[in-house]
Amino acid sequence: MPLAKGPTPAQQLWKKSNERADKHTKDHKCVYSVNGDEYRGDYEANVRHGKGVMLWKSKQMLYNGDWERDNRHGYGMLSKGDGHGGYMKSYAGGWKEDKRHGYGTAFYGGQSYYEGEWFADKRHGHGRMVMADGTVYEGSWSNDKQSGQGDYSLVSGDWHRGDWKEGKMHGPGVYYYVSKGQKLTGTWVEGTASTGTMSDYARDRAPRPPKYLMPEIGLVDVEGVLKTAAETNMARAAAARLQKESEQQAL
Repeated sequence: MPLAKGPTPAQQLWKKSNERADKHTKDHKCVYSVNGDEYRGDYEANVRHGKGVMLWKSKQMLYNGDWERDNRHGYGMLSKGDGHGGYMKSYAGGWKEDKRHGYGTAFYGGQSYYEGEWFADKRHGHGRMVMADGTVYEGSWSNDKQSGQGDYSLVSGDWHRGDWKEGKMHGPGVYYYVSKGQKLTGTWVEGTASTGTMSDYARDRAPRPPKYLMPEIGLVDVEGVLKTAAETNMARAAAARLQKESEQQAL
């Protein structure tokens, strides 16, 4: 006579509770709260991974987007408290290892915003910065500052095209005075024009051109000036050689 199979022993309660608490499945939706902070979204291997919304209550910051191994990674939007119980958008775009990275747009309040490339949480690459007063810079960025080639436009219509360094005009460039129909071609040093030549530019379309045209300035004897400069350079080189020979003989 076959033996009757007995009832399966009940699983220990602690094991059942542990299985319910284990957030190892990516599709598992949950709410996680520590010190007032809250997370709603996907978990994998007990960390935030996938899609999710994180609220940092003490910092008044809200993130909605992609996560990878407990870091903001992929595409996401960050919002900050507006001081009136709501939130306003602060950044929308790419993330990598919890930092803004790739292409994204940052909002600085009012009408100011930056749209372009990011690297390790800093503006880096090509981007466009629009200020609340209407001025616009579009060009290269490095380490969160304008650096390289860029265009800088004012509300008046005047604009500058040239080199930048550490957030300032630095190097060769051209400043267009559109309202006057003139342009300054020269060199800038730390934001200030150092040397340059002023000339007429689209004067017929300028709303407020000067009464008189810019005079043409030129050299009477170009060849003579070049010859003198060459002779001067040769004399300086010869003097330097003599000085070096004298120092060696003294030793």
